[in-house]
Amino acid sequence: MRSKLELIFKVHYQELCLLAKAYVNDMSEAEDIVQDVFVKLLLKNNLADVDFLEFYVKRSIKNECLKRLRDRKTLISIEGELIAEENFLVRKDAELTVEKKNSKLLAEVNKLPVQCRKVFLMCIVEELTYQNVADKLEISVNTVKSQVKKAYKVLREALGETILKGLIVAYLYIF
Repeated sequence: MRSKLELIFKVHYQELCLLAKAYVNDMSEAEDIVQDVFVKLLLKNNLADVDFLEFYVKRSIKNECLKRLRDRKTLISIEGELIAEENFLVRKDAELTVEKKNSKLLAEVNKLPVQCRKVFLMCIVEELTYQNVADKLEISVNTVKSQVKKAYKVLREALGETILKGLIVAYLYIF
């Protein structure tokens, strides 16, 4: 039986590789599959019971190809799930970071003197002009400007320049 198997390997190797390539679409992998199948068949002791050895070899190659395709599909599916989970965790981490920074920004804004905080929130959050804020609070435009400047200075010292800009933009975008 071993000699029949060796003869099939020598005579039909290219044909069997093309058969495998039709399934896996990669000649290198197809050659590996054909060789693996022949090694497994050589190690089997019960091949004497097989009537049509050439067809048995072809069926074995086809089954191995399908098995590898199934395994590859499973692996791709698992990798896709892992990537999706990783992206979810990164988004959640970023959201938590922004939430922490926003809460820190709000805490620092709440530490501002009452008049300064009121002017700052009206100008930045409500997006009112200095003139509108001055009219509503019955104070001068210069007072509004100085209160906003003071608020920025205090917040910049507490949070840092870059963080402050990012947080204000994020805060305005979220709310």
